[in-house]
Amino acid sequence: MDKDELKNVISEQLDSFKKSLPNFIDEKSLDTAFSNFRSEIEGKFGDAVEKGIKDLSEAVKKQGETLSAMKNQSAGKSKSFEDLLKDKSSEFEAMVKAEGEGKIRINTSLKTVQSSNVDSDTNAFRDQNVGQIQRGMPYMRDLFPKVFLSGGTHGDVKWYEQLAVTNNAGNVAEVRTAPTASNLTWVEKTLNSRRIMDWCKISVDSLKDIAFVRGEITALINKNMKIKENSQLLSGLGTGNEIAGINTYATDFVTTGVSVKDAQLVDLINQAGVQIAVDMLGGALPNYWVANPADVQKYIRSRKDANNRYLFESWALGANPTIGNMQAVENALAPSDTLLVGDFNRATLYIWDDLVIEIAQIEDDKKTGLTTIIAYLRENLRVNDVDKKAFVKVDSIATDLAAITESVLAGGE
Repeated sequence: MDKDELKNVISEQLDSFKKSLPNFIDEKSLDTAFSNFRSEIEGKFGDAVEKGIKDLSEAVKKQGETLSAMKNQSAGKSKSFEDLLKDKSSEFEAMVKAEGEGKIRINTSLKTVQSSNVDSDTNAFRDQNVGQIQRGMPYMRDLFPKVFLSGGTHGDVKWYEQLAVTNNAGNVAEVRTAPTASNLTWVEKTLNSRRIMDWCKISVDSLKDIAFVRGEITALINKNMKIKENSQLLSGLGTGNEIAGINTYATDFVTTGVSVKDAQLVDLINQAGVQIAVDMLGGALPNYWVANPADVQKYIRSRKDANNRYLFESWALGANPTIGNMQAVENALAPSDTLLVGDFNRATLYIWDDLVIEIAQIEDDKKTGLTTIIAYLRENLRVNDVDKKAFVKVDSIATDLAAITESVLAGGE
């Protein structure tokens, strides 16, 4: 490699890391990544990268200061969602009297105000507390690791993963040439953001009642948005405007060769875990199983033997023990007679807009005495192709239980 080629290679690697700086969400991960990158590139090229590393260090320092400022700003936030509404009560009253601008500006420390996706004059505000209202049940969103993305991503996430591995490792005699080289084939992948949106209208007079406004927004989020998000994260097809749900990525449970005497749901769960361990070569550890509460009641809590004794007494008494080190997730929105088992750490939920609420007068709201409340979020779920076997789905619990029961496969005793 001549001097010019070396210079180009170094420049490309430095530029590539610099472009990735906006993707870091905290100072610790930024510093760790830069330290590792610096050690690697200095190990390869020595003093030839001294000036480039110095310039890159300045860029890393500025990005760290930006992240620190964002963190301090967020830490200073103490007002609840209802307090934010109360702060704007005078603007609500002005809107009611038709003296206002037809829009409400509420600035939070979590993110600067964004423009709306509607054509009329409106502003959005973001409040983390709204998304954390107690809802008494585990939603699919709660199970996945999350990455909150900053601006400048163009609504996309790109990454590289292995497409194929050619393993030519082999035994050779002493003083013999090595076998054919192994090979890794890489491919670039892209994940696009998906938006979930809902809206409702309330009378302008209702804006004077802060508790009523908060209640309408809570209902919009808990009863509509969260239910839609849950179904999408579970069963979304990933086509059109739909999120790619976890069932889209999951592999089917294989009943062939599985034989269990008097098979129960716990056996099906354990066998799915075994399938994951075998297919992932031990590289995944299933941590959750998801089923409808009605199926858990039918197949576990109320299951009895011939003497009317509970088979799973701890469950019948209200406990919720793990099965095969997998925690139960009773999701009332999961389709009945289905089961999902997986290592949920192998999926990532990318979030562009966690939750945006807009309160505005649009279209003919002025004439009709109404105002519009709009809620939307922007996210998508990713599972790498190499990790799809870390999730196993059962389309019919009843069918697969019958298929693995010993009497069906081997004729019984």
